[in-house]
Amino acid sequence: MKIAVVAQGAMGAGTGAALVDHGAEVVTSLAGRSAASARRAEVARMRPVSDAELASADIILSIVPPGEALLFAERMAPHLKAVATKPLFVDCNAVSPATVAKISKVVASTGAGFVDAGIIGGPPRRGGDGPYCGPCMTATFEFNGEWRHSNDESMTNSRGTNKEWEGGMASFAERFDSWDGKRATRHTAVR
Repeated sequence: MKIAVVAQGAMGAGTGAALVDHGAEVVTSLAGRSAASARRAEVARMRPVSDAELASADIILSIVPPGEALLFAERMAPHLKAVATKPLFVDCNAVSPATVAKISKVVASTGAGFVDAGIIGGPPRRGGDGPYCGPCMTATFEFNGEWRHSNDESMTNSRGTNKEWEGGMASFAERFDSWDGKRATRHTAVR
């Protein structure tokens, strides 16, 4: 599975490293990023690619500063429109509901799936618990000329209170594969 993680701050690089540790191919964009970001991406084993190649990922995780969230979705829109197989765009940013609605509209216009998610707590660390707690979300997507989705959210913590989501980042990487051409069920857990 190829997962795009943008950007390479502490949370993005930590998430990327955890996904690589669990067998995912993780790509990122270094466009406009600093040398420090490039170093964090290298340490996390995230492979730098163009925006066009980011759009070919199975999943795109937007983990950027809140002020950049809408700009990143707008930057990716032409690339998302251009790919035949649409990724799932997951906005993991702490943004307002109004901003989420704008990001969702931009992504929906490309035909890609969209999930509004969140990460609560500190970045994942090797040998550590990662984010202290985070949302679990089940989203069902249907494509009948337009994407529709419904979310069922619950909370869990890093100690595995919700057994369905035990496995943390491994669960995240492994649960994005149910697709029959018209309907997809995506389960996410970031903890």
